[in-house]
Amino acid sequence: MNSKPIIAALTESLADDDRDKANELISELYSATLSEDELSELFLLLDDSSDDIGNMYGIIHVSERVVPENLYRAFAKIFPQLALKSPNWASLLVARHLAASSNNKSGFDASLFLESMRQLLDQDSRSHFHHLCTELKIAGKIAPDMEHDLLG
Repeated sequence: MNSKPIIAALTESLADDDRDKANELISELYSATLSEDELSELFLLLDDSSDDIGNMYGIIHVSERVVPENLYRAFAKIFPQLALKSPNWASLLVARHLAASSNNKSGFDASLFLESMRQLLDQDSRSHFHHLCTELKIAGKIAPDMEHDLLG
């Protein structure tokens, strides 16, 4: 299934603040197989200035249905943009993935996330990511023993 038309309609419904339509479109994406590019487009719909928290979380929940490695690559691709445009959502996504345990059935794992970011982010983005991880750790939003310094 080509999800691009759904993502385009979702972009429009979010811009028009049509929450019901956005929710309907996000529901359609739950069963879609998203490409990395489509997933990157979804991440860029996260908007700190939006008060439509439900649909913003819906986007995150859709993203967490994909194969972890695809999510990590898509996130690394847009991290610099998202961190500038919507730093709160970027921070929340990082915190969620740093809290992921290898014990879960989804395959998401904090150490794999960190290793992926180390490999996929360029030097400047890696530095920004490391700074964000440090802020999350200081704020108590991730485990104090989280070894994020491998990104340093």
